[in-house]
Formats: sequence, C-alpha cells, structure tokens
Amino acid sequence: MSVDPLLVGIAAVVALGVGAQILATRFRIPSVLFLVVAGVVVGPAGLGLVPRDAVADAVPSLIGAGVAIVIFQDGFALDVDSMRSVRRETLALVTVGAAVTMLGTAIAVRYALDASWGVSLLVGALLVATGPTVLVPILNAVDAPERVSTILRTEGLLNDITSAVVAVAVFEAVTLQETNVEAFLVEVLTRLGIGVAVGGVVAIATWFVLNRVDLSAGYAVQNTRLLVFATAIVAYVVAEVGSGEAGIAAAATAGLVLGNVHVPYRESVDEFEDDLSLLVLSILFVVLTTLVEVEGLLGLGVGGLVVVAAVVLVVRPLAVLASTWTGQFSLRERVFMSAIAPRGVLTAGLATLFAVDLRESNPEAAATILGTVFLVILATSALEGGVARHVARALDVESVPVVVVGAGRYGRLLARQYEAGGTRVELVDPDEERIERGREEGFVVHAGDGTDTDFLRSIGAADAGLVVAATDDDAVNRAVARIVADGFGASAAARANDPTARRHLEDAGAQVLPASLPDGASADVERDEGWIMVPSAVGAIREVPVRDAEWTGLTVGDVEASLPPSCFATTVRRDDDSVVATTDVTLADGDVLVVVGRPQALAELVDVGPDPVAGTGSTGSERDDHST
Repeated sequence: MSVDPLLVGIAAVVALGVGAQILATRFRIPSVLFLVVAGVVVGPAGLGLVPRDAVADAVPSLIGAGVAIVIFQDGFALDVDSMRSVRRETLALVTVGAAVTMLGTAIAVRYALDASWGVSLLVGALLVATGPTVLVPILNAVDAPERVSTILRTEGLLNDITSAVVAVAVFEAVTLQETNVEAFLVEVLTRLGIGVAVGGVVAIATWFVLNRVDLSAGYAVQNTRLLVFATAIVAYVVAEVGSGEAGIAAAATAGLVLGNVHVPYRESVDEFEDDLSLLVLSILFVVLTTLVEVEGLLGLGVGGLVVVAAVVLVVRPLAVLASTWTGQFSLRERVFMSAIAPRGVLTAGLATLFAVDLRESNPEAAATILGTVFLVILATSALEGGVARHVARALDVESVPVVVVGAGRYGRLLARQYEAGGTRVELVDPDEERIERGREEGFVVHAGDGTDTDFLRSIGAADAGLVVAATDDDAVNRAVARIVADGFGASAAARANDPTARRHLEDAGAQVLPASLPDGASADVERDEGWIMVPSAVGAIREVPVRDAEWTGLTVGDVEASLPPSCFATTVRRDDDSVVATTDVTLADGDVLVVVGRPQALAELVDVGPDPVAGTGSTGSERDDHST
C-alpha cells in the first residue's frame, strides 16, 4: 500500500513544528528561527516533502483560519485593566508610532531596493505589525517591568489588526491603481468597524451561552474549551463574509472581549487555547517558509540589509520616541522598547498571500515583498531574541530572579511568597517527582544538582538577585551557600533545619532562614490594607510602607537587624518595579518592604490591616528530601 506524499509532508510539518517549539523553550530562543529552518528542510530547497504548488493553493484558507486562532488567543490573554497605566502611550504607539513605522519603512524600501512607491508602502504596512507570538516569549525570558511588557504586548495585538486591514487596503489600491485617499480611508475604517462589531457580538453570544446554558455537567469543561475555540473561527468567517479582511479585527475583538469577562473553567480554557495556538503557529510558519525562495532573499543583496538596518536602528527608535514623549517611561525603558519589535506570523502570512497573487502578473514585486518581509522577520527574531536579555541587563530594566535550590514543600512555599511580592522565581531540583509537582504549580523548575557550580552558572544563578538553599539537608544548603557567596559573589540565603547549623550557614555567607515557613496553600488570601496573605499560625507576609524617617536611607540589612528574629524581608517594591531585598538595598521614602514572619511579630511592625488569623499552618513536617 502506497502512502500519499502529501500525508508524509503533513506529518513532517507537524513533527518539525512541535520539535522547533521544544528547542525554542529549551534554549530560550524565539521559535520562529527553528520554524523557518524546518520549513526550508521540508520545502523544495530541502527534502521536497511539501510541494510549493500544493501549499500555494491552500494558502488563503490556511492563513485565514490559522491567524484567526493565533490572534484570538493573543486578545484572550490580554488584561484590559493592565493597560490603564499606559493608556495614552499605547494609543500613541499604535497610531503615531504605526504611521512612523509604515512611512519610514516605505522610504527605506523605496530607495534601498528601488521599488515602486506602491510596493514600498505595502511592505511598510506589513512591517507595522510586531508579532505577539514572537514578542511574548522574548518578554517572558527577559522579565521586563510590567508597564513595559504591557505596552509592548498591547502594541503587538492592536498593530496586528491595523496592519492587516491597512495592508490589504494598500494592496488593493496598488493592484487596482486606486489613488483616491478619501476612498482608501473609508475602506480601512469600514473594515475595522465591521470586524470590531462582529467580534463583539460573537463574543457576547458566547459569554451568554457559557454562563446561562447548561453545557452538560460531565462534559462542561470540554464543551467550554470547544465553544471558545469555535468563537475565533465563527467571528473570523462571519466578518470575512461581510467585508474581506475584516476577519482579523473580528477574531482579535472576540478574544479581547471574551478574555475580559467571566469565563468558567478559565485555567483549562487558557491551557487549551495556548496549546492550540502554539501548534497552529508552528504549522503556519513551517508551511509559509516552504514558499520562500532562497534565491529571492539573496537577490535583495546589500539593499535588503540596508532595509533591515533602517527598520531596526532608525525607524523603530523614532516610532518609540515619537509615541512616549510624555515622560512616563525612563530613557532606558524607551531604549529597551526600541530594541524589541520582532515580526511574526501575521506579517509572514499576509506577505505570502500577496506574493502568491502577484507572482504571475508582477514577479519582481512579489519577490521584493516576500523577500524583504522574511528577511526582516529573520533578522528581528534572531537579533532581538538573542540580545534582549543582554540589552535589558545593560540598561538595568530587567527584574533579576530569585533561584531556589530545592523544589520540595518548603521551596515551593518560599517561591510562592516571593511571587506574591512580585519577584520572579526559578526552582532547582534533581528529583523527578518534585520537579513535576513544581511545574504543575506553575513554577519554572530546572532539573539538576544544586551543588554543581557549572550547572548553577548555566541556569543563570550567578546573575540572580538571590540564591536560596531550601533543602532539608543542612550540608547541602551550606554547600550551595558557599558556591553562591564565594564562587559567584552573589547574595545567598539558606534554610537552617537544625538550630546548630545556623553558625555554619552564616560562616558560609548565607542569610539564615527558619526551618518552617507560612503555608499559603490552604490559607485564606487577603489583599486589604497591606496584607498580601494571611496564612495560619506559623507565619504571614506583610507589605510595610517605608514612611518612617528612621527607615528611609537605611539598607535592608540595617532594617532586618531591628526586626523580630522570626521576620525577614523578601522584596522591595518601588513604583511599578520589584527588587530582591538583599541586605545592601537602600530604602527610599515611598518604598514598600515585603516581610515574612510570624503573624504576631508582623502585627507589631506597623498598625495597619487585620490581625493575622490563627490556625494550624505548616509545621514543615513534609520531607523535602535531598535536593542535590
């Protein structure tokens, strides 16, 4: 029995797409780089498993449905409340910034590649979009300040919508030789309006069904996931029927509306949508890359490199500077925002669609559009994905993490407390069961030996704000503390399981932590008047505003020396940022110090908030085992 070659191609695309995503997460590199390589491997330039003609016929439908799913998920994951603090700058970036990007890119293409103004404006419109699918992994790896991440994510989503609509309108104006500016603007606004209206109506209808209709008790979670998925496709198709290319706006609007109202089983829906979006993205990029001719990229020559340099080094910084002149962002944050603008799947998809349409009537224009767009995608993804963390550190805009060695119960409780204070946490453990438990609870857990200097260095512990040895073995904790303090010259803290180990841990250069911690797993959570959490009996976490002149100007170490023995500081919150409360951090007026300790001791620090709730708490009875 012979196997259909197309079936082999599909299997290869899916396998390589998934493999590319795994490699991307393993090496913390944007997946688009691996996906493009996979596309070359299975395409005509490689093994020839995916014939270009077969793919070209399916491009319009494939791009439409795939992009609808991806952009719906981007909207679904965006929290509107988080946009309020940067509302003005966001609006400026997706209007003024988008205009600067489109015109600046068009000028570069026009003079560097000697393209017509129509083709140049089309490339400019396509490259306005900064793909969330590539951007989000970069931001997750860097852990930039929340307001910076928020404005970049929002820009990516909204610019995907406007870029798609404007690019299609420009394409039609170019192919139909339409020069009426008024008609062009009316067409753009009409498509946006139809898309937003359809997306909103479909999202509201879905919300009504989810919250008012019985979805069958035994299959409620499954039916909820499927209904949310169907919302993306239905919104896209209905809007496309009403007006071509309004579907992108409809899918994004539906995701944005549905993502900011009550959706039952939200966590399960998020996981399903994330996995589906990732799979679709992988398949799209691999398939689209098979349509790119290597000769077309090489044919751009020096002019193509000039366009890339102009887009990255001139156009993007100008767009950011023109949009963030209000002063809310520091100069360093604006420079970082200028360095982060990768292009993603929507840009690639539309460029491919236009190139397929123009390939017979104007092959030179098709090659210029497709080659330029993919060259910018590759360059921005490789360059920005590779240097983002280094740029963030050089500009001092990255929130450095806390590394906790030991993913047992104690380590996970400690990690939750740091996260409650706004600090990024990564765990280390060699035990498969504890690794799995930690990852199930949402933590980043590295599998390895916490007493191995090379391993700790490989995961970035040498650059961490604090490394905490949290195992139940004091010898292991002492070894970790020595590596961190002596080998890395970094701040270390260590759990003292036995009171007699305290002196040895201090000699190793570690700040000593108690043998047991507050158990927030089964505790009631309060966020009123300074209390982050009111766990039971053993301890609590409290936010203490630095308003007292006696604390202002002191270091965290000075303050901790005056705290009760059961209390220690974890985080300093300053404006919108959080820093690890190492002993050398100087406190300023307006800071908030996050302190962990016994409820009675914390209640004496400052007279705000409710009294801690008594209860059973954590006794530290669960064995962590050795985390070496």
